[in-house]
Amino acid sequence: MNRLIVNQNGHGIPIFKGMMGILGVFGLLVMFGVSFNIPSSESLSAQEKTQYGDRSIEPETIANDKDGIYTLNFRLKDPRIIVADVPGRGKKLVWYILYNVYNFTGEPRKFVPEFDFVTLDKNTSHADEILPSVQAQIQEKEFPILDETTGKHRIFLENSVTIAKELIPITKKDSFPRATYGVAMWSDVSERALGTSRFSIFVTGLSDGYTIDDNGIIRRKTLQLNYRRVTDGLGTDTSDVTLDRDKPYNWIYRASTFVPKEEGKEKGQQLLAPGKGIDPFNKVSSFPKNAIPVKRVNPLNSNNGNPSSQLIPSNSSDLPK
Repeated sequence: MNRLIVNQNGHGIPIFKGMMGILGVFGLLVMFGVSFNIPSSESLSAQEKTQYGDRSIEPETIANDKDGIYTLNFRLKDPRIIVADVPGRGKKLVWYILYNVYNFTGEPRKFVPEFDFVTLDKNTSHADEILPSVQAQIQEKEFPILDETTGKHRIFLENSVTIAKELIPITKKDSFPRATYGVAMWSDVSERALGTSRFSIFVTGLSDGYTIDDNGIIRRKTLQLNYRRVTDGLGTDTSDVTLDRDKPYNWIYRASTFVPKEEGKEKGQQLLAPGKGIDPFNKVSSFPKNAIPVKRVNPLNSNNGNPSSQLIPSNSSDLPK
């Protein structure tokens, strides 16, 4: 997990004991001229970008939120495409987003993400994939700089499984966020939805909020990002991809896309004790050959829960008109 104080290009300074005297962290940053890609919580809106092209999504309280739930802060770059070698499949156009998550909630939090890429003009849905070789290619393209002391990447990109191995650390109010970086990847968008110009990316796992309706359907608090591509959408240059001007993003409660393993023989999700949220594990979807399904584990290690409820995909009301 990345814990260094660095700028967008991976340049930064290590913080050692004994350096935190009168100057403190702020003094060191000023003295060394370090610039950050994560402003404070009172920062740019999602429609505005930093000089590094980041967008900031702040937690929001919405209808159906229960008392006591938490929501993590999320920052991302708009979707990109890389021409990558996928073992056993050759060169593929792989869509991906770079993001980081940080935690102002006052307690360390488990982040077990789910990223769904849903095309609105091609009517397709794509689950995030674990593609180690593609992840390595993206790492070298986006954040290649190594730390001179450790020899490791100063900014290391986690995937949707490895990012859940450690808790997202607390960031104190009015301090620089202790961000954890990640990448979400989709290798079959260009195959199944070539030329898409309207799509949404749903990010689940940032909050433990959920609802259950009278039919036993579980819906989890989810961030919905709405994108448009103003050209024909056939090239690899994604500078024409931007958030929808009228409805860039919103927080919603969305029906889970987790399904049982082995055609319903095993449960795909478990409702934990009230206030503990949803346990998203054993996610199964239709993945392309050699893509590794994003298998979830119990993030809270709890055996206290109710029987799993019926799960259905999200319906059209989740999508922008």
